[in-house]
Amino acid sequence: MRRATQISAGFLCASLGAFASAHAAEQPSQQPAPLEIHIKHDNSRGLHFFEPAGLHIQPGQSVRFVSGAYHHTITAYHPDNGKELRMPEGAAPFDESLGEASADYRDAFIYNFSAPGTYDFFCRYHEAHGEVGRIVVGSAGGPASNPPGYAGAPSQPIGFNGLSSALLLPRVQQVFDALNPASIVQHTRIAFPAERIQPGVAWHPLNPTPITIQRTSRSNDPFAGHWTLDPTQSKFPGAPPTREDFYFEVDTEDAVRFRVEEVRNGATVTANYSGRFDGRDYPMTGAPGRDSLAMARIDDHNIMGVYKHKGRVTYAFVRSLSSDALTMTTRVLGSTELGQPVDVLIVHRKQSNTSAALP
Repeated sequence: MRRATQISAGFLCASLGAFASAHAAEQPSQQPAPLEIHIKHDNSRGLHFFEPAGLHIQPGQSVRFVSGAYHHTITAYHPDNGKELRMPEGAAPFDESLGEASADYRDAFIYNFSAPGTYDFFCRYHEAHGEVGRIVVGSAGGPASNPPGYAGAPSQPIGFNGLSSALLLPRVQQVFDALNPASIVQHTRIAFPAERIQPGVAWHPLNPTPITIQRTSRSNDPFAGHWTLDPTQSKFPGAPPTREDFYFEVDTEDAVRFRVEEVRNGATVTANYSGRFDGRDYPMTGAPGRDSLAMARIDDHNIMGVYKHKGRVTYAFVRSLSSDALTMTTRVLGSTELGQPVDVLIVHRKQSNTSAALP
């Protein structure tokens, strides 16, 4: 009797085990809940950013991007989105609108990262504010291993929504400098590097809401003064001008005036501009293919701007000063009215801190 009972118990255990195994096989595998990246902002410093800015996950995991106030996008660095490729080749690019101004008022977007490698992404409206991020899936690698801007000038004319990836904005560089892929793998999460971001103004042609930097005198702005072209360091599509003088003046409330005198093929062309660092269009005279200019500060040593002609964006630029404020480098991208791409690097050297040519 005891033996029969033991056999029955053994049979029962085996049967229950088989049933449990079969039942488990029928159930769908439980996927881990998506990790989350939140969009945050700090208006006092002109910052919009992803938190965390760097994240390590495994292939097949999903990430949920959660928006707060304002309108944002979750956009992959990909040629389909007007940027250089900074995600694994063959991975599906994403470009989703979130926030209070999006068409369907969604506040979250989930993307499944199946292909291993490094994915870089940004917000179309706040890239210049530092709203960029990086996700490493499995092990780091792929096109995002290249430094930002590696692809050079875009093959297509510049669109209304601003600067191409080849115009590497200082805040973008500052964020990516903190997002080393190996560190992301080691630490799993890396917070937005707020301590690395220089104070100042970030601005985008679609979101012209910069914060004015106040100054105490007309002479202490590092951009103010008389600058001359250094043709040996500049890169033009053809021959450089014989001479170019750039007179720049900024007052305490970021009102801007400048005058450019360029000698080319024996003829002198003079362009004049008077406006503000507020992201709005102001008239410009005397410049071929440009009749208005909108400019804003990124920080004390970097400004950005967009030229237009008859309402069409023609060129966009970032103008940067060296640490000693004696060299001014301007990268210009865009297209002519005939659709020919423009990629110009202009280097000026400071001659004096006064702009005597301006009345």
